Amino acid sequence: MKSELRKIFRKYWWLLLGVFPLILVGLYGTLINIHLLSRYDDAYFTDEYLQKYNAPGPVALAIEEALQTGNNELFTELTGLHRGFNIEPNPNIIFTILLDVDDRGYFHYLYLDMKTYRRSTYYVKQVKERWVVVPEDLYFYWDSGFWWDVYLPLALVWWGILIVVWVTIFVYRLGAKTRESMHGGG
Repeated sequence: MKSELRKIFRKYWWLLLGVFPLILVGLYGTLINIHLLSRYDDAYFTDEYLQKYNAPGPVALAIEEALQTGNNELFTELTGLHRGFNIEPNPNIIFTILLDVDDRGYFHYLYLDMKTYRRSTYYVKQVKERWVVVPEDLYFYWDSGFWWDVYLPLALVWWGILIVVWVTIFVYRLGAKTRESMHGGG
């Protein structure tokens, strides 16, 4: 059995290398979707929270309050997640503008630290009939489609390197066969 698997692997190793990026994406998507089943805490999706955060605007204003005061409980409530957050209070942060609403339903809000002029973007999206802050984690990159901006260039580089290696091997073998036929095998 093992020798048969080795023969198959030796014959199709190049195919496994070629589909490696696709296998990674499949695993990433599967893990994210499994994680999504338990991502949100149902305690933050009661009628009280559905009414309190029934639009993106109240969430955006509450983000400003949480960042200014360092209110970790409020920020966790805004995300609706099981895990808590540890944010440092910064009274210099202000809510400035809604930057964008993308095709996937994310509202991009810009906040500015008036002392250092450091900008921060927070993303708000409707989940289970209420609006939540979506932290920039692996789920966010999958759901927002931003993963594609990293994956595509890396996959293209991977496939480009494989093509160069395969062409090099092909040219080397073709040259070896040509030399062998020209010199009579020796």
